[in-house]
Amino acid sequence: MKLISRIIMMFELTANYDNEALLQGDIIKDIQFFGAIKESNLTKTESRGGRILNWGINSAPLMGTAIVLSHSCEISKENGVKLTSIVLAPLRNIQNATKVDKVRELIDSNYITESSPFSYLKYFYIEPNEKIVEFPEGCVVDFSKCYSIHKDSLESLISKKVLQLKPEIQDAFSLKLALFFYRNKQSV
Repeated sequence: MKLISRIIMMFELTANYDNEALLQGDIIKDIQFFGAIKESNLTKTESRGGRILNWGINSAPLMGTAIVLSHSCEISKENGVKLTSIVLAPLRNIQNATKVDKVRELIDSNYITESSPFSYLKYFYIEPNEKIVEFPEGCVVDFSKCYSIHKDSLESLISKKVLQLKPEIQDAFSLKLALFFYRNKQSV
């Protein structure tokens, strides 16, 4: 069943995008996810005095596709990469994010206006694309699962970049990200 009937054209054509830079909204493939670790997967080594010497994780790394959340200007090579870390968020299958009858509402929530209901603030819809075939019906950015990678990984992230959002989509993405972090009791 096809969930999406229209093509939004979210991405720059490969010939038009900057493959020497990393920008907010760039999609990165084959990247390790970091974040919530189950305590049952942790082992620790302690000294005789009970001081923890190190932690280990007893599971394989979780790999997938992510999107850049950091501001473009702060991860720019020309500006000297002003951040210590580059913030990313995983992409998730849209069918795992909401019920089928709510998909249209989730997609429409990408574009915030004064009259928009503030629904699905934690998600930003990404249309299907041949470079992210693992999401044939589209996917969502999950802002609530963000994590960071040290800035020393910038070149590696650039080499794994597969898609770049068009400027008008990048603006909608940035606004929704800002609203996700801005919300408070009154705006929920």
